[in-house]
Amino acid sequence: MKRFLLILALAAAPAFAQTGTVEWWPNNDPTKAVDTQAKCDAAVKAMNVSGAYPCPRMLRVTAKAIPVTWSLLGLEDDTKSLTVAAGSTVRYGKGTAWLEKVIAGTSFICWNGTFGSDPAPNVQKQCELRSGSSTTPAPVTGSAKVSWTAPTVNADGTPITDLAGFRVLYGPASGSYTLSVAASAPPVTVSNLPAGRWFFVVKAVDTASNESAASAEVSKTIQ
Repeated sequence: MKRFLLILALAAAPAFAQTGTVEWWPNNDPTKAVDTQAKCDAAVKAMNVSGAYPCPRMLRVTAKAIPVTWSLLGLEDDTKSLTVAAGSTVRYGKGTAWLEKVIAGTSFICWNGTFGSDPAPNVQKQCELRSGSSTTPAPVTGSAKVSWTAPTVNADGTPITDLAGFRVLYGPASGSYTLSVAASAPPVTVSNLPAGRWFFVVKAVDTASNESAASAEVSKTIQ
């Protein structure tokens, strides 16, 4: 297959996480956030200000709550040792009165001396192990819109008559493209990219499934 000349580019539009609320911030002010570009433009006009980026598009990342559960370890006892994994969070008390503590070692005694005070006087208390955590950040993913100039002639100047399509190759390291997507024409949006820097090249494919040399590499950071 004759060599094609491919010019590759990435769209300038930013990529956002798949979870969270997209907002427009008039004059980069998060306290005046609105939900559409039009509202942002109107707010900036009302401020009578101008600038290169008067209405940046921002993502307010949310956190997904994970229920915190507690499991019974044992009842109050000033001699019996309970075993847990190092760094476990344990609570001591009864009903709505509890004291929490991160256990540094692998064992402890379920009594006032371990927790420093009595959270529920005159009541038989117990120790419980915490599992899970209160919140976890939503994973950041994004997309990259890859565009290129489709060739019309071969490198020797003759017309291309056997062009079938393209293949966009990409990966998280320069020169190492572990993933790919087929395309009939530019542009192509590559989705579900985890946070980090991604590198892209494109190859032309002829009707016999032969591939051209790769285009120049471009990259985009998802954050």
